[in-house]
Amino acid sequence: MHKILSLLIFLSLGLLTNGFGQVLENYDSKWRPAKEATWWENNDQLEVLVNVRDFPKSQFELTLPSQATLFVDGKLIELFPTDTVLHWPVEEVWRLSKKDSVLFTVTHSQVTPNSVGLKKVVFESKQVDTTEKAQEMMIARTSILPLKDFFVVVFVLILMFLAVYRLAYPYLFSILIQPVALINAEDFSDTGSLQKFFSPDILFYVLLVSMMISQVGVVALSVETNWVMNWTKGDFFSLLILWVIGVVLVFLFFILKFIGVRFAGYLFELGKSDFSHYFYLLRLIVFGVTIVLLVASYYLINDFNELGSVLTFLFQFFFWFYLLGILGLSLIMMNRLSFKKYHLFIYLCIAEFVPFLILSKWIVMMIQ
Repeated sequence: MHKILSLLIFLSLGLLTNGFGQVLENYDSKWRPAKEATWWENNDQLEVLVNVRDFPKSQFELTLPSQATLFVDGKLIELFPTDTVLHWPVEEVWRLSKKDSVLFTVTHSQVTPNSVGLKKVVFESKQVDTTEKAQEMMIARTSILPLKDFFVVVFVLILMFLAVYRLAYPYLFSILIQPVALINAEDFSDTGSLQKFFSPDILFYVLLVSMMISQVGVVALSVETNWVMNWTKGDFFSLLILWVIGVVLVFLFFILKFIGVRFAGYLFELGKSDFSHYFYLLRLIVFGVTIVLLVASYYLINDFNELGSVLTFLFQFFFWFYLLGILGLSLIMMNRLSFKKYHLFIYLCIAEFVPFLILSKWIVMMIQ
């Protein structure tokens, strides 16, 4: 009787093995929230650290609810529109990271440890080759929550600095934020209506612009490149340090740009209109970056999967927006200044066109 019972149990296990596979490692109970919920949003991520060194010929059996998004070590794999059981060879997961352990992260608006499952199993089934798809869809290189936290904190910090600037320099603030100033260009004259560049109010304004550009840069690099993820490891404070470094570099760049414009104006005997030229385009940058920030913030918070393609469109928009601004600058200078057209063309090429195109080419090469 005991022999018959043992035989039945053995056959039952064999049928289970053929149907569902032999479970080598079970990670169902090891899912943990990726981060504690913050005061402005709930936690919508679960993560688990899995071993990809042992049993390389086995497969991961991953159970996901509909509308869940899967990340592996911060790399976006796929958005699953329906309830899915994914069979993924361990060797393919190892190729994505080349590490012994990788971090699986699942994002979902109502994700719970009971709604997802992960096991390492051995059984014969059709393998799902997601290597090519992972490379094509690798548009996000960092975890969502740290990047959201970074964006919100820096955005609030910029608003605080802007409020301080408005209280300290209300007149200059009202002049520099008026979009109509880009059209009437009242500050274009031989004497110049703006104060000296190296005064505290002007430097404070340039610092605000640098903070905005650096914020856009960190978000774009986090989404479009590998090296940010490798350096920051998706950590909030590392992203913040990278932003501070970017603020310093952009601030120094604007100082060097002003020196370059001033030198070109001296060569062409432009008088004090180089101040007006510089701050006209600086206002143009502020309006363009503000649009980029507002649109990117919407997709970062509401539709992260589309952020990469949206940023590409926004950078193209800013490129042509700035070129149209340079064209508007040339028309204003022809009407307001006694400047020969070929001298004006050479001046703008030296001061604006050539540096802007070189910088744009360098940025494109860096994010590819």
